[in-house]
Amino acid sequence: MPDDLPDEVLIELGRLTWSALHLEALTDAICDNVVGRKPEDKTLIGPKIRDALQALSQWQRGSEVDQVKDWLARARLALEKRNALLHSVPLIVFDGRLRKIGYALGEMPRGDRAYYERPMEADELRKVRAELDAAQEGWEETEMFSYEHHPK
Repeated sequence: MPDDLPDEVLIELGRLTWSALHLEALTDAICDNVVGRKPEDKTLIGPKIRDALQALSQWQRGSEVDQVKDWLARARLALEKRNALLHSVPLIVFDGRLRKIGYALGEMPRGDRAYYERPMEADELRKVRAELDAAQEGWEETEMFSYEHHPK
């Protein structure tokens, strides 16, 4: 199957994977700052976000705390889309005459998300990558605030 995919699809899949790795690393660092974990803590990112949001509810209210909460909420949604895509099932798409016409990714139901078949096309992958990249916006300020205020 990979040999049948256009190079632009494989390149976009690589870019999406890189964006996902980068977003998870940033999210991990911010969560560690908020909760006071050591960088070598290997807790999965979902529970880390949950724990960080819970810890933030104990911090003094303010716009910076809300910014960290909002950033983590965006990161969580983008990482959930990443999980759905990267843990999907590759499918061969046929037309009505049973001729192969392309590929898709069958994204399994997760939480309140229904099953979804995403066409295996560069534009479709680019949409998910754009969400991962958008979730990273403002990470510098978010990390700086979380670092300055993390538990010692």
